[in-house]
Order: sequence, then C-alpha cells, then structure tokens
Amino acid sequence: MTDGTLQPAFNYKNITASASTQIKTIEGILHTIVVNTSVASAVVYDGISGSAAIATISSSVPICLVYDIQFNNGLSVVTTAGCNITVGYV
Repeated sequence: MTDGTLQPAFNYKNITASASTQIKTIEGILHTIVVNTSVASAVVYDGISGSAAIATISSSVPICLVYDIQFNNGLSVVTTAGCNITVGYV
C-alpha cells in the first residue's frame, strides 16, 4: 500500500437467485454473510460437494452475520428463490 491505493482485505460474492454457488475451491476464511433482503433459505458449506454445513440462514430482515472462521475444503452456498446475500471471504 505504499502507492496510496486501498487494498481490500476480503473478496465478496453477491448471490441473488436460487442456486448452488461455488465460491472458492481451496481453504480460506468465511468473514461475513450479509442478508441484503429476506432470505427464504441459505446453507453455507465447507466444501464444494455440500456435505459439511457451516451455517443455515433464514432471515426476514437485513442483517450482517460475522463468522471469521476457517473452511478447509472450499466454500459453497445453496440458496432458494427470493434471496439476496453477500458472502465476504478470503
């Protein structure tokens, strides 16, 4: 950061539809999940196959959930229709 430019610490992925979204294929850190609007259902997995759930989220109000936890086998999120969430990760 010696040239004065801001370097973001986290990556993000915004998910706005019913989908199985592979976010990262190797280990990393799940920083936050931001519920931007109501979420019918979102399940966050440690892995790309969807076998080790980290969290199940259901909210009818906007909220920022801070996790700051390590995942070892990749990161994926399965959502249902009507969702708008943003996942922050490294």
